[in-house]
Amino acid sequence: MLLTGYGPDERPVLLAGDLNGTASGQHWPQRDWPACPYPLRLAKGRQQPDGSWTADTSAVDHLIGRWDPATQRRCEGAGFHALPDLAMQQGTPQQQAMRPTVNSPVDRGGELIIDLMLINDTWLHAGGLVPGSYQVHLPPPGRTYPQSWWFDHRLATATL
Repeated sequence: MLLTGYGPDERPVLLAGDLNGTASGQHWPQRDWPACPYPLRLAKGRQQPDGSWTADTSAVDHLIGRWDPATQRRCEGAGFHALPDLAMQQGTPQQQAMRPTVNSPVDRGGELIIDLMLINDTWLHAGGLVPGSYQVHLPPPGRTYPQSWWFDHRLATATL
């Protein structure tokens, strides 16, 4: 909640970090929650009233807005924009724009985008994301976590 006030700020604001949460949206990667052991589901998941599990998107959606499937847009956000969404809007292929930021096989059931860069409206209107610059980098070929690659998260880069 402390970050909410920076969304409508007149200064350009960039939030970047391992948010340990993902966003709602049809293009965002999802986990196979039954494949994830129960104790680990609570770290990034939320149980529905019917007993099924889904990603807990509440914190990130608070900042960037929840995905509305009817309008195919985000609504009710605090004035921030996620770079994966902006990259998709600019024409970056989905497999590149929505590449998970966690390496395989860290999270059983599938990896999510939890390392995020968010910009506020002011930064977006001042130029925003340079088209084609957002990337989530894969480990070098033949390097796998944890056997021969020590990072469990992937590097994400962009030019603003």
